[in-house]
Amino acid sequence: MQRRLVLPLLLSALAAISAACGAENEEPPAGTARLVCAGCTGDVVDFGAVAVGEAAELTISLANRGDAVATLVEQEREALPAAFEHSLLCQGACDPRVIEPGDAIRVTVRFRPDAMGASEGVLDLAPLGPTLRLRGTGVGGEIRCDASLDFGKRVVGSTRTETVTCTNEGGVPRRLRAGPFAGDHKASFALGGTGDVLVEAGASASFDVTFVASGEGERVAFLRFLVEGELVATTSLRGEVVPEALVFPSLTDGCTDLGFFPLGSSRTLEIPVENASDDPVSIHSAAVGDTNFEIVSFPATVAPGATETLELSFTPAAAGTVETTLEIAASDRTRASRALCLRAHGGGPELHCESERLEFGTSAVGFPREVRLRCSHGGVDVPGTTDDMLRLAAIEVAAPFTAHVVGGISDEGYAPGERFEVAVGYAPEAAGTDASLLRIGSNDVRGTEVEVALEAEAEAVAGCALEVASTLDFGQVWRERLGLPLALRNGGTGTCFVGDLRLPEGSPFSAAPRIGTQRIEAGATYGMMVEFDAASVRGAAAADLDFFVSEAGASRRSVALRGNAGKACLVARPGALDFGVVRPGCRVQEREIRLLNNCATDVQLTAIEVEGAFAFADPQGLPTSIAAGTVARVAVVPSPDRGDERDLAGLVRVAVDAMAEQVVVPLVAVGATDGRETERHVVGHGPIDMLLVIDNSTGSDTPFWLHAETFLAEAGTRPFQIGVTTTGLLPSGSSCPGGVNGGEDGRLFPVIGTTPRIITPVLPLAQQLEALETNASVGICHGSELGLEAMRRALSAPVIDSHDDPRHPEPNDGNLGFLREEAELAVFIHSDEEDQSPLGVGAYVDFLQGLKDDPARVRIHTVSGGTDGCRGTGAYGQASPRYVAASDGTGGIAHSICDQAPTPEFNTAIAGGMVGPRRCYALGDLPEDTNADGSLAGEIEVRVNGTAVPTGASSWSYQPGRNEICFEAAALPDRGSELELSYRSACL
Repeated sequence: MQRRLVLPLLLSALAAISAACGAENEEPPAGTARLVCAGCTGDVVDFGAVAVGEAAELTISLANRGDAVATLVEQEREALPAAFEHSLLCQGACDPRVIEPGDAIRVTVRFRPDAMGASEGVLDLAPLGPTLRLRGTGVGGEIRCDASLDFGKRVVGSTRTETVTCTNEGGVPRRLRAGPFAGDHKASFALGGTGDVLVEAGASASFDVTFVASGEGERVAFLRFLVEGELVATTSLRGEVVPEALVFPSLTDGCTDLGFFPLGSSRTLEIPVENASDDPVSIHSAAVGDTNFEIVSFPATVAPGATETLELSFTPAAAGTVETTLEIAASDRTRASRALCLRAHGGGPELHCESERLEFGTSAVGFPREVRLRCSHGGVDVPGTTDDMLRLAAIEVAAPFTAHVVGGISDEGYAPGERFEVAVGYAPEAAGTDASLLRIGSNDVRGTEVEVALEAEAEAVAGCALEVASTLDFGQVWRERLGLPLALRNGGTGTCFVGDLRLPEGSPFSAAPRIGTQRIEAGATYGMMVEFDAASVRGAAAADLDFFVSEAGASRRSVALRGNAGKACLVARPGALDFGVVRPGCRVQEREIRLLNNCATDVQLTAIEVEGAFAFADPQGLPTSIAAGTVARVAVVPSPDRGDERDLAGLVRVAVDAMAEQVVVPLVAVGATDGRETERHVVGHGPIDMLLVIDNSTGSDTPFWLHAETFLAEAGTRPFQIGVTTTGLLPSGSSCPGGVNGGEDGRLFPVIGTTPRIITPVLPLAQQLEALETNASVGICHGSELGLEAMRRALSAPVIDSHDDPRHPEPNDGNLGFLREEAELAVFIHSDEEDQSPLGVGAYVDFLQGLKDDPARVRIHTVSGGTDGCRGTGAYGQASPRYVAASDGTGGIAHSICDQAPTPEFNTAIAGGMVGPRRCYALGDLPEDTNADGSLAGEIEVRVNGTAVPTGASSWSYQPGRNEICFEAAALPDRGSELELSYRSACL
């Protein structure tokens, strides 16, 4: 029995089927399949006249427009006449009886008459829709015409002409007439030339048929041929209309998003260009409208049905989204050019990890370790989008290593700047060397994965017993940063491995090695340096330092870190004491810690303790109290009984009854067999603070001559700050400017701030000149001469630590910001009378030098009557040995006021002395007299920028009293020169 096709009857997942021919606009219910017929021209398909033994065929399309699978089955029905046949076809390796949502199959129906006369049959497309009635007529074979004509794919609006050939196979001439066209799409076809031709016996005739591409999709019709009014032949016609020839399958409707691209790098994109028509298409030009894009290349011609590539580069100049239009001018007939919107983003996700190599160092077998690899979204935030999140993929590593993201991989991804840690484990099971490669995949815009080389070594050791304090207290820290040694002692019988340090995120503390290990042999001590960044916090800070140790039963240990950041009125100078190179078994030169009491009252010391391999030089002479404004000295030496070459670390703690926090000074020394050490300096290079103390007393009959332009030209060679105060402490009269009648009391002039009180290079030069000339004109109104005391008050609490001096009612009269920790300090005092300050000169020198770690970074320069007084033309100077002693005590210049003249040369000499390079450099240790000739100059090697400079009267000399080398003025190295002083330290 013949089977007749019924479409469709079954649907996967028991979904119902909605099928209809031509009802393309109906929306099917959710969960159903819906078949739509394309190419159907009503419910009658008429094949017309077909010669017996020949065949004509018709192809229709069945598309599944629903959202469920349609499954086709065959059902027993009345048999179709043998003249009709059908077949199913789908593209690719597929089953034409199973139609996925959105897919389509072709149904081809053929009419092949085996006898003359009419034939009819019925083809059901769906049981719920209309059926197709099939008709055709078998005719004699005297006139035979082409059975079909396919015009291919044509762009809408174009035309294509093909030829139908008919042959008279009979024995007599026949007048053959072409036409009319039949079918719903008959308007898409036209006959060219005459349609009425006499065809001789055995001859052929040609008829031009033109396909006019209009609408969209497949177009089907029939051309009938008649002889004396009788149908003798039919030619089926087919053509497909496409909206445009060039198709860009990778681009979407609207604006195509090309994704994210790293800033500063160029990437070339390949955009497929497909010719959907059966005519070749020429591309005349391609252009983009934004400079971030560039056309690299485009195909000149795209063959019918072929796909070529257009290359486009994108180089983002800044973070953000860029939209542009790609203009294509081509030869297809739809339009001269087309505009395609493209969107790309500069920036986006980038996976950054802190290192390309993790060296675990040496571990102990049987002691698993875990280090933290810090990674982050290091890409650029793209404004206006949330699609720039970094998303991690697989993390791969080989045993004995392991890896995972601490806390798990974030499902939402990581925002720009967000950090995370990858825990990398190492569990050695045998001694030897291990290596692997850690791979971390992500959606990095650079298209790469992060690779980190892992290296580790394991030893079979045992017997580690680590001894370490439970707490490391930094005390009160007024400096920007302070480092203290944490002593780790191995009290066991075997080697200890310590490392892999961890501190909380954002902690002001830091330590090394964060990754890797330190070997500590049995009985040895290792000083782990821990730093407290006091500039990053205010007030108390605390954190736990966690670290690995190869100790049985305790694979990780922790130490509580404590510190308090903020100004303290009791300050230790230097903030850290470095003994330099120490020869084993050799007592070295003492080092002093200067305790400066900048408090308003005396302080009582409750304890002074030393820790580590150091001792006090005079344990019985330690101070118990320090008067306000004075300095106490504590001498420290490395322990005299040490006989090895190990580096030393320790600290001094000072407890004060009025302070909650201790003052802590770290101690360090470097062991070396030969005791040779090199000290390095940069000559006159860094910032400098200059305080001018100018006499405003009524006894001053010698004015202060200042050529401001020359002074600033000399000072401007360094990052400077200039402040002015007077020798007056209390108001006196009303003839002095500045707003407080000469009673500056150490406050910078003018107290009322009518001009900038701190002059810096930030100000334009004209404002610098005006401010310096104005501020140096302090007037004459006072009866006291307290230059050194005015200097001390200007640089002491509370005025130096406050915007507003609490001692006086004037607003905003403090000196906060003038004294910089990193700057040298130069004080210039101008007076024609002797200093009447209450303290001894040594106390003021101690105070000033106590403001800096290195006393050599402080100098006092004076212009006065000198030691014996002077008298000159228009000038007088009272004997001022205190001022001269202050200059001598700090290595400054003492200039005679009687030599003063209002000339640029005088100002150049004064300013050059204040801001120019130091002439003298103190040595950290006493040089050894190796040849016992009593001269130490020959023991010192001096190099300037790597070139040796021999000692001599015209270069430099050694000053044994101060243990320093001093350059002659003509041999002074240029600013910025690198100075090296090398010598062998003496064994005392």
